[in-house]
Amino acid sequence: MEKIIKIKNGRSGPDNNLLIRNQRIELRASPEEYEKIEGFALQAGYNTMASYVRDTALEGLPIQGTKKTRLIERRKLITQLGNVGSNINQLSKNLNKYVIKAIVKGVDPNELIAMLLQSNLLQMKNDIEVIKKALVKK
Repeated sequence: MEKIIKIKNGRSGPDNNLLIRNQRIELRASPEEYEKIEGFALQAGYNTMASYVRDTALEGLPIQGTKKTRLIERRKLITQLGNVGSNINQLSKNLNKYVIKAIVKGVDPNELIAMLLQSNLLQMKNDIEVIKKALVKK
C-alpha cells in the first residue's frame, strides 16, 4: 500500500489528514438505510456521508452531537484536566512553602499538611468528577 502525501485539501476542507485517501470501501444500503445515514450525517454537521461514516467507524462509537459540540466538549475536558494539574502544582508549592515555615516556627507540620491537603484535594476531587461525568456521557 503506497502512502501519498496530500498537496492540498479536498472538497470537504481541512481534516488534519496528511495522506491521500486512495483506498475504497464499498457499503451497500437499502434506500431507507441510506436516507437514515444521510440524515444522521446532516444532523451531525457533516458535508459528506463519507466523512461521517469514516469518523463513526474510526471513533468506534456512535457520534453524538455535531462536530462543533464534540470539539467544545473536548476543550472542556482539556480545561478540567489542566485544572487538576494546576491544583496538584499549587498543592506541592504550598506544601513546600508552608511546611518549611512551620518547621522553622516550631509548628507541627503534620497539622499544616493535613489542612492544605484537605482543601486542595477537595477541589481536585470536584474537577475529576466533572471529567468522569463527561467521559461517561460519551
